[in-house]
Amino acid sequence: MDCASALEGMSARLDGALAPDDASALDAHLEQCGDCRQAGRRLDDLHALCGAGLPSRASADRTTTAILRALTRDAAGASASAPVAVPPGPLSPSAHGRWGTLLAMAGAIAATIALLVVRPPALQQRARDASAANDPARMAANSAAVDPSAFRITLTSGAVESRPPLASEWTVVPQPVVLACPVGSSLRTNLDALCEFTCPAGGVVRLDEQCEVELTAVDEITVRKGRMWCQAAPGSSLKVISGLQPGVLPIFRCVADSSLQTEVDASDAITVLADRGDVHIQLNDELIQLEGGRRLLVRAGGSEVHESFDPIIDTAWMAPLLALRQEGGPELDSRLSRVLAGVGRSKASALYERQLVDLGAPGAIPLVAFLRSQDAAGTQDQRLAAANVIRRTAPASTIPDLVELLEDVEPEVRVAAAEALQRLTGETHGVPPEDWRTLGPAQRRAVAAWRKWLTDRGQV
Repeated sequence: MDCASALEGMSARLDGALAPDDASALDAHLEQCGDCRQAGRRLDDLHALCGAGLPSRASADRTTTAILRALTRDAAGASASAPVAVPPGPLSPSAHGRWGTLLAMAGAIAATIALLVVRPPALQQRARDASAANDPARMAANSAAVDPSAFRITLTSGAVESRPPLASEWTVVPQPVVLACPVGSSLRTNLDALCEFTCPAGGVVRLDEQCEVELTAVDEITVRKGRMWCQAAPGSSLKVISGLQPGVLPIFRCVADSSLQTEVDASDAITVLADRGDVHIQLNDELIQLEGGRRLLVRAGGSEVHESFDPIIDTAWMAPLLALRQEGGPELDSRLSRVLAGVGRSKASALYERQLVDLGAPGAIPLVAFLRSQDAAGTQDQRLAAANVIRRTAPASTIPDLVELLEDVEPEVRVAAAEALQRLTGETHGVPPEDWRTLGPAQRRAVAAWRKWLTDRGQV
C-alpha cells in the first residue's frame, strides 16, 4: 500500500467502510511510514474535535444559509442578500437529515481548516481539553465575582499565565476561566497556547502563542512580544502600544468596531494589519491612517505600507478559540463562508484548496453540500475547485449525493463524482469516470443502476 492509498484507507476507516483485508494492509503500512502515522493522528484529532460538541440546529441552519449566500455572490461583490440557489430537485428526506447534521459540523470544520497544516496536534488536543472548561454555563457561574472594571479572561487553550501589578512571579491561569485582571497586570501565552479576554472599556483581545502583553489602562494594551488581535466595541476605542524599539513609539488605535492585528518579532520589527475598518497610527510625531485591508511594517529606520493581505490566512491562528464556543456564532459562520468562498479565487485558490485536501474527509463534506446546493451560474471556478477536492477526499457517507452529482450540469463535476464513487465502492456500472464528460443514454442507465445500488443497500 502506498501513502495515497493509506490516506484514503484512514478516511474509510473513520467512515466504518474499510474492508478487513484493507485494514490489515493499512496497519502494515502505518508501522513503516512515520509521515502517514502523523497524518492519521491529525485526522483522528480532527474527527474527534468535529464530533465532540456540535452546534444547535438553529446554529446549523444559520451556518448553512451563510455558506450558500457567500458562495453565490458575484466575484465583483454582489449583495449579501442575494437569494440562495437550491438544487434542481428536492433532496430526499434522508439526504435532508444527513446534510442538516453534516452542516452542523461545518463551524468546527471551518475553524480547523487553516490550522490543520500549521498547528501541531498538541494544540488541537488542548483545544478539546479546554472546551469543557470554557462551557458557557460554568463560566456564567463565576461571572458574578468578576470586577466589572477589570479585564476579563474568557477563553484559553493551553497554558496561559498572569502577573498582578508590581508582582515579579507569573502564575498559571486556572480553569475554568472567567478571571479578572486589574489594570497593570500582564498576561502571556506559552507554546501552543491561545487566550481571549474582554476589556472594561469594551472590545475583545486575542493572544497567539508566545505572546506577552501588559494591561496598561482600561482602554490601553502594550504588546511586549508576539502576535495580538483586537477589536473595539461599537462606540468605543482601544489603544495599542506595540514594541520597545529605542526612539520609536508606535501607537495604534481601533475605533468604532474596527479590528487590527499587530506582531512584534524577535528583531523588534512591528507589523500591524488593519483587519476591518481603518486603524489610526501614531509613530512619534507622524500620524498615519491605515486603511482596512492594508499592512504596515515598522522598523527602526522607518515604516512602509503594504497594500494587501489575506485576512483568513493571516488570522488563521485564532480559529481554535472560535471553535471553543459551543454555539459558534456569527464570527465563526463568517469565517466558514469566507474559507469556502476562497476556493476558486485567483490568488488564494491553490492554498485554500490544498488546505481542504489536507483536511481529508471532513473537509470534503461541506464541499459536496455546496456542489449539491448550487447551480453553475456565477460560481464555476469555485465548483471546479471543489470537484477537484471531492474526487480525492469525499467519504463514504456522501455516496448518495455523489450519485446525484452524476447528473450535474458541469462535466468536470460529473467526472469528479464518478472518480469518488469508484474510489469508495470499486464500481462504475459500465461507465468509467472519464466517460462522464458526456451525458447520454449509457450515462442515464448508469445513474439508474447507481440508484438501484443505493436502494438495495437502504441508502436512499
